[in-house]
Amino acid sequence: MKSSPTAQDSAVISINGLVKQFGRFAALRGVSAEFTPGRLYVILGDNGAGKTTLLRSLAGLAQPTRGTITILGTTDLRTVCGQIGYMAHPSLLYDEMSAMENMRYFARLYEICDDATCARVITAVGLDPAWRALSRNTRKACDNDCRWPGQSCTIRKSCCSMSLFPM
Repeated sequence: MKSSPTAQDSAVISINGLVKQFGRFAALRGVSAEFTPGRLYVILGDNGAGKTTLLRSLAGLAQPTRGTITILGTTDLRTVCGQIGYMAHPSLLYDEMSAMENMRYFARLYEICDDATCARVITAVGLDPAWRALSRNTRKACDNDCRWPGQSCTIRKSCCSMSLFPM
């Protein structure tokens, strides 16, 4: 007899039959997966295998050709975009801005306007919100760690990552 699924077993992200085509080229071909909370998932593949396309689709930045994505119980990714952080390959941090200024700027893109939340995220990854300038090493740490920390699910590939966090 199988017990009912617990919150720990329930998928935070479900992907079913995901296809993404660019003209005649299929970047994703029928991808299906489930990601449960409390685990680290690594997406590996050769260049051009579709890793970035998959993460962009999960972040709502690329519309799949076919298939469904369910995040936190909804297929309308716009309703959960405030709970998703996505960092693409290149750094998007501004050298002339402090860690707090960078965090504040990117948080507002997700309609998060609370400085206390920004400071808490920066502190959680071991950085000081009061630092004025980002050194090369600090900027690298921000590139790798200053995304909204995932407490339920983290998907990472090199510098390409996605995190979900509770509000």
